[in-house]
Amino acid sequence: MFCAIATLIGPFLGMGVIDPLTIVGSTAFVIGWFAVAVSAIRLRQIAPDMKRPFKMPGGVGTAWLGAIISAAIIISTFVPSLPGYMGHQAVMVFIGWCVLGLVFYFGSSGYRNAVSEEERVASIFKSRAGM
Repeated sequence: MFCAIATLIGPFLGMGVIDPLTIVGSTAFVIGWFAVAVSAIRLRQIAPDMKRPFKMPGGVGTAWLGAIISAAIIISTFVPSLPGYMGHQAVMVFIGWCVLGLVFYFGSSGYRNAVSEEERVASIFKSRAGM
């Protein structure tokens, strides 16, 4: 509901609001890349024999390269003296977005705690054959 309301209101707020939101969305996308690269590195360390349906070209070195490059991009968006700096307003939007995410996360803890780990895993990974 929050996303639907924000999407409906967004076009009426103008570029002064839409531009920082776009920049923050791009930064969040790169943070996702970083998380995936670090997760791939960590999984190779703690579960080297795990069956993997996809082989990374270049192996774990590719994941390290992805983590380093995405970390550099993330850092460049937060350092004011660098050309990639997202701007003060976008940094405030990013902080607000993080706070809102934490509120939603902790606000849903009752629901998460009511569902067992096995049920959660089953709901995430259940077969899509019936779809």
